[in-house]
Amino acid sequence: MAGDSNSQQPARLRIGLDPALAAWLAEVQYTLDTLLETAGYAREWLWAEPGTAGLDLYYGNEPDTRAPGARVVLPWSGRGFESLGKLQPTELRCHDTFVWPVFSGESSQPPIREAGSLRFASDLVFAAFWWLSGAHEPHYGRDRVDNLSLAGSFLGESGLQGKPWISLWAARLREHFRAQGLEPRVPEWGESTLAISHDVDYPEIVRLVELLRRPADARAIFAAGDPFWCFDAWADFAESLGTRSAFYFMARQGSLLRYLTGDPDAFYDVASPRFRSLLATLRERGCEIGLHASFRSSEKTERYAIEKRRVEEAAGAEITGNRQHYWRLDPEKPHESLAHLADAGFGYDSSLGFERMPGFRRGICHPYKPWHPERRAVIDLLEVPPAWMDDHYDGRLADSGISDPEAHAGGLLADVAASGGVAVVDYHVRGMNERFFPRWGAWLARFLPGARPSGMVGRTPAEIASGWLHHVACLEVESRGLSQGGS
Repeated sequence: MAGDSNSQQPARLRIGLDPALAAWLAEVQYTLDTLLETAGYAREWLWAEPGTAGLDLYYGNEPDTRAPGARVVLPWSGRGFESLGKLQPTELRCHDTFVWPVFSGESSQPPIREAGSLRFASDLVFAAFWWLSGAHEPHYGRDRVDNLSLAGSFLGESGLQGKPWISLWAARLREHFRAQGLEPRVPEWGESTLAISHDVDYPEIVRLVELLRRPADARAIFAAGDPFWCFDAWADFAESLGTRSAFYFMARQGSLLRYLTGDPDAFYDVASPRFRSLLATLRERGCEIGLHASFRSSEKTERYAIEKRRVEEAAGAEITGNRQHYWRLDPEKPHESLAHLADAGFGYDSSLGFERMPGFRRGICHPYKPWHPERRAVIDLLEVPPAWMDDHYDGRLADSGISDPEAHAGGLLADVAASGGVAVVDYHVRGMNERFFPRWGAWLARFLPGARPSGMVGRTPAEIASGWLHHVACLEVESRGLSQGGS
């Protein structure tokens, strides 16, 4: 890849698995692959028979017998991975900034360092797969537009969703291996990266509608020009941070009647002369163009390919990224929506977030490939997870219980920087109008320049996805599959 700063070959970790895990090999390898790709390491896999020495990581039982001297020991709880959808952790533990969930019957003791080995007491692999796979999500409540409610859930009650713990676990593993001379591969962006993205779902004001919403703002509503047409302001802001904005456009034109009857797609026609001209201008400025898939696209999945082509025709260029309107993937099986997006030719999605609170829905702030539980395989689509959207730090504060938005958002950025991950922020185009949305774009423009951690560079989501795929491909070249059969 042009501009790739990695000249050193990454270390390849020798990973031993307990042969008793053979029935769940796909799930185990997916989880450890995700953790160790995030940490920056290639992998060599083998079944650990008694006395297997020289392992960098062991997952299973009887580590002193099967993996003497392993640098990292992760115990297996003995649970089958098909059971995780029925389980919730029973407690959240914290030790020396390391936080992890504990399931029933597991030890809640913290990890310990012993003669150069980092030994965990609870099953971190099972916990990571529980979270990454979204196995718990079908049991959560939903609102009228199918957004997840965390009320009464372990994630909501514990606050676990507020930090990218899986990325932070990977960072802890990286720190441990690095201290022993095992150097990781670093993504081309370096320490961490920031993406400024925008959903284009109401970019042209409907004055009578806004008058009903905001009668006190009648003068501003009926002033010359369109106060919601804020594309240049966002592009200028992103450029001031050394990056470019990503704009996700809707291809399916809705109407006020459809909106009122539960089909709330945008009112504009992306193929109209005004929008074609806008798309050309944004592309000239180096902005990314993506799809904001229609509200019911996850039900009528043939729309994905149709909507992708329509935005591409209007933009005069191929698009690779998607974000769902209302973040509405299939409420029961979001993995099915993601699989259909892959089939339609998308390279990445950025929809797995929470409507009513900031944070990381699958516990990770790095790009990753989601899991398809029925196929027991990864989906060939990269998820670039969002960190927060505009209303999280405005109208949703009562839902989330956040009293200090600046401190909370600053904490998310710090966690992303600490783990070397990605902070994707999602702001609707109209939100740069300070008169109507004082805590949206204007707040971000005041907050972000000073809050962005040192070393956090700007990239579009498409650039992040491309860079991450290259990063993973370089690790896969150095990786090795299982050389022995399991029992």
